[in-house]
Amino acid sequence: MAFSKEQYNIQYAIINLLKEYTMKTNQFNASKNIRASVLFVLFLFTTCWANKMNAQPKAYEGFDYTVGNLAGNAGGSGWSGAWLGGGTVSSPGYTFTGCASVGNSSALNNTQASRFLSEGMGAIGTTLWIGYILAENTNGVILHFQLRQDAKVNMDIYRINYDQWGLDSDGTGDADNLPWFNEKTKPHFWLIKLVFGESNTNVTVWQDPLLASEPTSGGTTVTLPAFTFNNIQLIQQVAAGSTASSFDEIRVADNFMNATNNNPVISTSVQQTEGASNLLRVFPTVTNGLVHLTLANQLIGGEIQLYNSLGEVFNLGRANEANISLTLEKQLQGLYLLSVQRGNVRSIQRILLHK
Repeated sequence: MAFSKEQYNIQYAIINLLKEYTMKTNQFNASKNIRASVLFVLFLFTTCWANKMNAQPKAYEGFDYTVGNLAGNAGGSGWSGAWLGGGTVSSPGYTFTGCASVGNSSALNNTQASRFLSEGMGAIGTTLWIGYILAENTNGVILHFQLRQDAKVNMDIYRINYDQWGLDSDGTGDADNLPWFNEKTKPHFWLIKLVFGESNTNVTVWQDPLLASEPTSGGTTVTLPAFTFNNIQLIQQVAAGSTASSFDEIRVADNFMNATNNNPVISTSVQQTEGASNLLRVFPTVTNGLVHLTLANQLIGGEIQLYNSLGEVFNLGRANEANISLTLEKQLQGLYLLSVQRGNVRSIQRILLHK
């Protein structure tokens, strides 16, 4: 089993934190041999945790590019080639509760953009999840999020006629089978579950679901003919006076967590580079609930996340100042890693919550 540099760093930090915990609390007041056995078990546990934490979607696009034309950019993961068509990269990126954002966002104004995946999707008997953030930003636009096999549209989620949302299999935009949003100026999260069968594909769509756990109700299910897809196309067509609409944080995954960033993507481009640990100070590191953070300029404005020893992630908001305080009283006693990430700069510090 091979690990990335960041997995080893996280694993090492967790092991040291677990060792610190056992020593400080005297929880394992036993012989050296027993203690060595306990630490070996903890090593195996953190190996599994690090592997889980590094799980990634099949495809991810956070639009972490320099502001400018979208075409030709080829970042993210799980794609074959660069973006094609029109559109621009716009700042800033968009966020939704439970889904952190990295980088900027796309902006489409009376244009379309598409990108091919590195593998075909939709094998019979499989299930996929897709998540993305959409900021309409204006009235009077026609929007499409399409799954295509080459040039053929096989699934299309669209908005036409101002407040009419629909889902169909041919891109004609003649259905009115999805709820619509009252607030068009704020970003919304779209979650799609696709269950691929021999003769049809069941597509369930949620709009702004709670992302703390996999939803089991509240979505709209539409049955489409069986299909596969190998690329995604984004379209915005405008009426007079309209402005650009933005898509962001696109994920295609084989499970809910990887489609919503609840099991965070650790991109090879987002490493804790040498010296990054000095960009974040956390004190005290052994606390009953209150911690203070001091951040270097490179991290101000970044996302704050807390990881427990099970690999679960808790989004704590943005670090908008150089000195901030956090209250962790609602968290259970145990071992945590606190991460602050802005763009491709990320710093991780360890915390022991002992009540």
